[in-house]
Amino acid sequence: MVSVCLAQPPRPLRERLLERALKGEAEAQFDLGKNYEAGRLGLPKDFVQAEKWYRLAAEQGEPFAQASLGILYGFGKGIPKDVVQAYMWYELGASLTASGDRQTIVEMRDNLAMEMTPQQLAEAKQRARNWKPRGAVSTDEQEVLAAMEVYRNAMISRDGAALDRVLGSDLAYVHSGGEIETKQDVINAIVKVTTVIEKIEFSNTKVLVYGNTALVRGRVDLWHSATNIVHMNVLHVWIRGASGWQMQSRQATKLAK
Repeated sequence: MVSVCLAQPPRPLRERLLERALKGEAEAQFDLGKNYEAGRLGLPKDFVQAEKWYRLAAEQGEPFAQASLGILYGFGKGIPKDVVQAYMWYELGASLTASGDRQTIVEMRDNLAMEMTPQQLAEAKQRARNWKPRGAVSTDEQEVLAAMEVYRNAMISRDGAALDRVLGSDLAYVHSGGEIETKQDVINAIVKVTTVIEKIEFSNTKVLVYGNTALVRGRVDLWHSATNIVHMNVLHVWIRGASGWQMQSRQATKLAK
């Protein structure tokens, strides 16, 4: 008898890119920011997420991420306009870039300077002089956060295969109204579009890792539509097994608007 081993299909590129980004790879963080800004790779177009990933790469000295932050802040693309931050990031990006790319960044920086006050310009230059890169860090906490991001993106994009990977078989998914769903209930509700989620934002997130168990607590804002937004405190429990980190429990408490 000949046994046939069927290779597992590769994970989607966005998941592999996210994993690299959360391990601290500046190039992957920059690429993730670009894809959030453009809404590619099945990711939602999200300038807040783009700013987050550009910043992580920029703080490690990635010059194109620094220039991209300058553009977001300089033009107020999806985030509040901040000319001081924009000039600082342009200045840093130009100092670490050569040839034609440097000239483009310098032109954007100098055009921005014309709309700044002398005080703003002085502050931006001082921030650039004081700036120091940070080092990349790889921890269990980042792996858990990577799983949280896969879960978040899968809920928005209705990706049943990704949900199947990150949700545990014994999942108890407790809604803010008290309803409890199993893993299959959650997947069915998302894939069959009985539950529509346009956007999910995590904030004040705290990760506590105890061996192969991780607790993730924080605020979750969930958009079913522009007029139907649920604000919650949520506790997620993740267990690390042979397939990596999987969510085994989720408990939500609704907050006042």
